[in-house]
Amino acid sequence: MTRHAARSASAAALVALVLVTGCSTAPAGTATAPPSSTRTIPPSLPPEMAAMWAEKVDKPKQTVPAEDLCALLTAIEITEAVGIEAFEGIVTTPTKCWWQIGSSTDAKGLPNAGVVLQTPKPATWLGEPTVVDGRPARRRGQGDICMFRVLLREPVEDVDDRPMLEMMVVTRNDAEDLCAAAESLTRLALDRLPSA
Repeated sequence: MTRHAARSASAAALVALVLVTGCSTAPAGTATAPPSSTRTIPPSLPPEMAAMWAEKVDKPKQTVPAEDLCALLTAIEITEAVGIEAFEGIVTTPTKCWWQIGSSTDAKGLPNAGVVLQTPKPATWLGEPTVVDGRPARRRGQGDICMFRVLLREPVEDVDDRPMLEMMVVTRNDAEDLCAAAESLTRLALDRLPSA
């Protein structure tokens, strides 16, 4: 298998996962601002997540339901940033919005390129440390996939809290500016989120 074919298979698998998880009926949690208190790292936290508790956000933002996530970006803005035609955003879970880009599909006929915007629960805080719109972030990019995770506010020890915004762009070609496009879209979305 060639290097490009392996990346393409990886991208197709990610997009397929996004579509499959769209069938979830999990209830949406209500995001609330954390209480103002001394930051404490939960003792049971895995080391790869503990670093997130040490980050500071000066201007906290609030998370929103998926239908409002879909309203944070337009298909035109995504098309301009990525350079591939984007289609209207679709709510795939209570905390995730997905936009198809381009018209290519995988062997099963499913779209295999897109933009995903979601508010996940605290997850692994791995990747290249960076800052997006003044907020601590991590960037992970390779070939036709680029992902940003941005800390919206101080995490709290609550399993239902979703203190980060995640942007993922998956394309079918090795776009040199893919992470630049993903960061640009992340900045737009962050600017439109309500203050916590």
